[in-house]
Amino acid sequence: MRCQADNEKMTLIDSLLLSKKRREIVESLFYEDKTSEDLKRLLKVEWVLLKEPIKKLMEEELIICHDKKYSLSKVGRVICENTLPLVELAETFGKNPEYWISRDLSPIPEYLAGNIGKMKGCSVVVPHPDHMFEPLKEVINESEKEIAFSEEIKLCLVLFYPESIDILTEYSKRGIHITLILTKYIYDKMLNEFQDKLKLLLGSKNLNLFVFNENKVIPQIVITDFKALVIFFNQKGKYDYQELLGSDIYALEWATELFSYYEKCSEHISTI
Repeated sequence: MRCQADNEKMTLIDSLLLSKKRREIVESLFYEDKTSEDLKRLLKVEWVLLKEPIKKLMEEELIICHDKKYSLSKVGRVICENTLPLVELAETFGKNPEYWISRDLSPIPEYLAGNIGKMKGCSVVVPHPDHMFEPLKEVINESEKEIAFSEEIKLCLVLFYPESIDILTEYSKRGIHITLILTKYIYDKMLNEFQDKLKLLLGSKNLNLFVFNENKVIPQIVITDFKALVIFFNQKGKYDYQELLGSDIYALEWATELFSYYEKCSEHISTI
């Protein structure tokens, strides 16, 4: 009987782990129930390609359907909570092993480090040679169309970039809400060298400014409505021109949680 029970458990886990599409479906149901239209839109595929994996998941009683909405069963949720983070982590690190091995991940809080597999869809990108010494220029300037349709920009600025003040002031004038975190070093440098511009930026009703006062190297983060860029520094605490770029919902959610963590650890600045 024990052998049969073990086989049944393996069948359930295999149903989830051995199919990327089934994993994506289960993962998409982890936070909230979804209709067939929701799943099609989120996974960017036609329904015909989802029917068979959903049928298999329902046969194994990992998901259920009620009132035209799909949700995880109790068993499906337990398996999802215990297996998906490990699978995602393996996929993420397996995709770019040299990159992840060389990163300093110590500034990431434990509860988020365990879910870093959410970044599995991200790519490691290197800035164009023309912008090697101008961090953020490409992601801000080259994403003009995306930013034009963004309602909010979240930016944790760790690398000094003087033009960022002018760029963010311009976006604020367009009505884009900006949440900006500066390290103490960056804030002091801007205060000493660009005080008038910083006052103008801070005077915008669309901007919230925070200063991270802790003496440690944290990742640089840029989040628009469509894209997340995270710069994890290497083990020596240096920027080596390798940046993590993602545009799927999971990367955006994880990067936003990381940003929120640093925001809570920072001091809100309302006046200079």
